[in-house]
Amino acid sequence: MNKKLTPVTMLAALLLAGNAFADEDQSLMDYVAESCAKELTEYCSTVTPGEGRLVHCIAAHEDKLSAQCEVALFQAAVIIDELINGMVDVAVACEGPLLERCGDVELGEGRVLMCLKENSDSTSDACDAAVDYLLGDE
Repeated sequence: MNKKLTPVTMLAALLLAGNAFADEDQSLMDYVAESCAKELTEYCSTVTPGEGRLVHCIAAHEDKLSAQCEVALFQAAVIIDELINGMVDVAVACEGPLLERCGDVELGEGRVLMCLKENSDSTSDACDAAVDYLLGDE
């Protein structure tokens, strides 16, 4: 499967990733915002954030992005792609315990992963490995 990474797909996925970034002192979103500050200021300063408006603004100007911004968007896309694949692995490997033990857990901030981790006595080795990967406990 050949996927084209565009600023729209990268930034949309970035919004899903939250603080998942190797640099513990800076979130992925902050890294991209800092790397693309010139573009956000120059092209998108009058755009009201929310509902994907900044994503569309950056996409509208993708032919004018600096190399620094493009690299940051690409790095974010790679990290997000890995996270999405990890989430799919957890959903497949942990389907039973996910629904039975963690179905009522509020989504966000890793709460479902922590629920699965806390219930590892009732999960498979594949589930445990998928959860550990996303939590960075490989």
